[in-house]
Amino acid sequence: MSPSCLVFFFSNSIFVLSLFSLTIHAHRCTQDFLFETHSRNLTLCKRYKHRNGVEFGWKVENTTTNILKQVLVGARLDSKTGWLAWGLNLGPEPRMVGTQALIGIKQTNGSFLGNTYNVTQYIKIGCNLLPTPIDLNVSNLIFGRLGHIQYHTIEATIYLPQTVNISRINHVWQVGKVAIGMEPKIHEKTIRNYDSTEIIDLQTGTSISIRSARRHQARVVSHGLYFFSNLTYIHT
Repeated sequence: MSPSCLVFFFSNSIFVLSLFSLTIHAHRCTQDFLFETHSRNLTLCKRYKHRNGVEFGWKVENTTTNILKQVLVGARLDSKTGWLAWGLNLGPEPRMVGTQALIGIKQTNGSFLGNTYNVTQYIKIGCNLLPTPIDLNVSNLIFGRLGHIQYHTIEATIYLPQTVNISRINHVWQVGKVAIGMEPKIHEKTIRNYDSTEIIDLQTGTSISIRSARRHQARVVSHGLYFFSNLTYIHT
């Protein structure tokens, strides 16, 4: 097989494996968190073991006027302050900018405060992320701590318009260690943090992050071409 064919085979094979790994990136929820979802009559649950360790439980109900979605989001916040965020981006891509988020902040005095946040493009240029109204109809928003499993959690009921396609919706989650008042500060700059978005079917829990797949493909192709270009150079 020629080196050029090897490049094509290598790149595409790894891309397929990357896609496969992304589809199974979410793991079964831990037993303790699963118990919490069952106690709230939530029907679906996922754990993002390699993406911040966040766990996400939810239930979808069809009603005559809208879609009712109840959510429970949990993670460990071991630092003195910290924050947990989850939200939906009703735009075309699963990304932070454009997300309508629910954020819970662990205060230095031990209290827990939660609110809604609109993550706009201005955040990217250094503007403060502060509580604002969002377009989503949110009720029963609670941020607290489940001491017996050492998790901080966000709970809420969200009413989505019937126009929203729940079989393909963008959701985003994140954790951070630093907050000042009601302002969450930037999270750690790791792959675990930057890969905290995906497209999900809320009816089944099936998901795949198209953006991450493309990024993985670009990395693999780039590395593959570099490796095989050097192989081609010495293989004369």
